[in-house]
Amino acid sequence: MAEELLPRHLRGIIDVSDSESDSADVTGQVKCTCGCDKMKLRCFGLDNTRDDDWKFGIKVTAECIGCGETHLLFDQAVQGYDGFVCHSYETAYDNRMSPVICHKCGAEIFSVEIGIELEDKEQFIEECVEEFPDEFRDEDFTEAFNWLTMTIKCEKCGCVEEIINLELS
Repeated sequence: MAEELLPRHLRGIIDVSDSESDSADVTGQVKCTCGCDKMKLRCFGLDNTRDDDWKFGIKVTAECIGCGETHLLFDQAVQGYDGFVCHSYETAYDNRMSPVICHKCGAEIFSVEIGIELEDKEQFIEECVEEFPDEFRDEDFTEAFNWLTMTIKCEKCGCVEEIINLELS
């Protein structure tokens, strides 16, 4: 059941921890469809060096080291309440993204844990579906999540770092 509470773009690539998840919060490990959980990450907007580019939201992708497939983990322009409902940002271009590197040892391979706090379904229906029935459906509440955390663990040295802890509404 907890996987159904994930935003659609994360279904199938998050191994949900049932012990850490409930109807309001979903937590799990990023795991490629090939079964590998080791990723190279690329990001935009995590280092706050965007200069005048605050129109672009945070964006994070993960490339599986097992099969090479790239997965979108988060794009603030289209995901979370601010992106999905409010359209507050523009999507950052892939060529502006940088590799995520361990601050301790310089390695680039990580395991990734994602935590999502969901929008209240009834509130979403009242505020979005009933007001804008041509744009939103009841089941879209999982796309309009309120909070995102992303924690990475370096596969070389074991250093753990929370790279995102972000309110999205």
